[in-house]
Amino acid sequence: MIRINLLPPEIIEKRKWERYYPLVFIVAGILIAIVVAAWAILQFTAANKRSELQAIQETSAQLQQQADSLAVFELSKGELARRQAAADSALAGRIDMGRLAEEISLVLPEAVWINSYSCTQKEGLAIVANAPSPFGMQADQGYKAAAMTVVRLGSLGAVSDVWLSDATAQNFSSFQGLPSGSVNASAAILLFAVSADVTSTAGW
Repeated sequence: MIRINLLPPEIIEKRKWERYYPLVFIVAGILIAIVVAAWAILQFTAANKRSELQAIQETSAQLQQQADSLAVFELSKGELARRQAAADSALAGRIDMGRLAEEISLVLPEAVWINSYSCTQKEGLAIVANAPSPFGMQADQGYKAAAMTVVRLGSLGAVSDVWLSDATAQNFSSFQGLPSGSVNASAAILLFAVSADVTSTAGW
């Protein structure tokens, strides 16, 4: 059986393309949905970023307020450091005299007794001492004690240029004030004087 289409060719061509219209609408709808979804995602992301930015700005403002409130302490710390530096500079050339006296007492020989002690950074060190022995110590032993005193004082970091400025042999009675007839009154002792410079060095 032969089918004859009497429609004009342009109508036939139009109906041929009409079959694709639903597919075109579907594709267009999908594209529109994709665009809308992308726009919604971008808007959501932008909103989140704006919220994060606002939170950061608020945190920054709070931190700035805290920093401003602590600025006075920073100034106080700087002032304290400045005063500490000034004090250190003023005390840089001074010597701990208490420590020096303790060190001197530790290095003196056991046979030496101090009669007088004077120590200033300006005038230096001056010691007058005895090397007595109630048991008949010879005079040369007293000189050994005096020499040992000079050597040991010279070993101290803050003491320099140590001199034995005087040394005199005497009787023991001049040290203890014993009667002349006492058994130990004629025992020999050495009265000596030591002088030295006192200077500020590292560790003092």
